[in-house]
Amino acid sequence: MSSVCWLEDRDDRLARARALAASDPAAALVLIESVLAEVPDDPEGLRTKGAVLVDVADAERDPRGRCRST
Repeated sequence: MSSVCWLEDRDDRLARARALAASDPAAALVLIESVLAEVPDDPEGLRTKGAVLVDVADAERDPRGRCRST
């Protein structure tokens, strides 16, 4: 696959991951990991993974800033 095609495919997968993150974070991370499996140090993949992980962590906290009990 040419680098331009791969970049377009990567961008599509990362966009789908960002869209999925709120409703299905596990599926979002699978998409991100598929990008990172091909290029482990891809800056956009790493940036998206970090953003999804932060969003999930924020969603698990209650409005007073304390962790939700499980």
